[in-house]
Amino acid sequence: MAESSLITLQERMVNLVDQLAIPLVELSLVISRFNGLVLGRLMSLAEENSETLPPRITQQWKVEEQVQSSEFEFDLDRVVDVIDEERMDILTTLIRVSVEELRITLFDLMILLRSWEQMLKVRLAKVTSPGQLFSPVSMPEGF
Repeated sequence: MAESSLITLQERMVNLVDQLAIPLVELSLVISRFNGLVLGRLMSLAEENSETLPPRITQQWKVEEQVQSSEFEFDLDRVVDVIDEERMDILTTLIRVSVEELRITLFDLMILLRSWEQMLKVRLAKVTSPGQLFSPVSMPEGF
């Protein structure tokens, strides 16, 4: 049941990212926010129950390939001014509603979010100009 729920959430997220042509920066912000919220809640629950979370949950996953990134300068305030909060809210809502509807555990959700985070880290490391941050994310085949 948990696996099919995660697959459903994954499919919904991929479809929405494609449908709304969500840029790399916006998708990265949404996933990063969710990672922080979910990890914080998991750590709180683990502490309350005197348990320890595995590194697979608490630490970012390593990126297999070596990525050479070129450094460029950009105005962070300008980037934030250009992002589409409504589009990000739609994705956030889709994730929240799906997690509730499909009864996905925080632990399973964190595993899914870590896979997205890893994929986005690779893409962000390859960015060579500010414009690439606003390019729509094309999802890898089979992701």
